[in-house]
Amino acid sequence: MMKGEEFKFLASLLKRGSGLSLTPDKAKLITGRLKAVADRHGFSTVPALVQALRSGDERLEHSVIEAATTRDTSFFRDAIAFGRFARSDPARPFAGACGQAAPAHLVCRGCYRAGALFACHGHR
Repeated sequence: MMKGEEFKFLASLLKRGSGLSLTPDKAKLITGRLKAVADRHGFSTVPALVQALRSGDERLEHSVIEAATTRDTSFFRDAIAFGRFARSDPARPFAGACGQAAPAHLVCRGCYRAGALFACHGHR
């Protein structure tokens, strides 16, 4: 099982790399998902994997982020949200959080190193 500092480091890495907010109640779930990554990369335990992540190895980070994030989405099963999106024009400018009208840039939140679901032009 991961110690507090290891969990905090992993949670920070996942937040920065994918937008995933990892809470302490998910420690067992995330440990289970990362066990296969640890085995594949030759680490005997998940804490050893987390320690190796501190070196900044981008390939290892990518493997961890891919294993930790859910690749399933309920977006297309949410008829109301999908219907609104399907009827919208993504090329039409919108006012982003910055208040500046700009075209929408759609980015998958589950993708590696994603910045934001809707990013303002020039503020990505």
